[in-house]
Amino acid sequence: MILSTPTNGSENVSITPTISLKFSEAIDQNSIGSALTLTNGPVGSVILQSYDDVTFTALYNISGLNKNIIYTASVSNVKDIAGNLINPNPKSFTFKTTPTYALIY
Repeated sequence: MILSTPTNGSENVSITPTISLKFSEAIDQNSIGSALTLTNGPVGSVILQSYDDVTFTALYNISGLNKNIIYTASVSNVKDIAGNLINPNPKSFTFKTTPTYALIY
C-alpha cells in the first residue's frame, strides 16, 4: 500500500467513511475483500466497494463507527496477481472520527 485516504493522523473523519487504498501494483482481487480491518472502537461493517485494476485502488465502505474515536486501520494479507504477499507485515494508519458536540442553550 502506498497511499490511504484518509491519511495517517486525519481528524474529523465521517463515521461512515469511504476508505481508499492505493497499491503500487496489480492486486489479486480475492485477497483484498478482507484485507482491511479497523480496531480501537466499534465497527459495523467494512465492505469492499470496488477495485480499479488500472489505478490499483480499492474503495471500502465503512459503517458503524463511533464519534470522537481514534481508529487504527490495518491492511494485511494482500497478494499481487502472481499470488505473492505485497508486504508480509501489516501496514497501519490512524484516523479520528468527528467529535460529539453538545448543544448549549
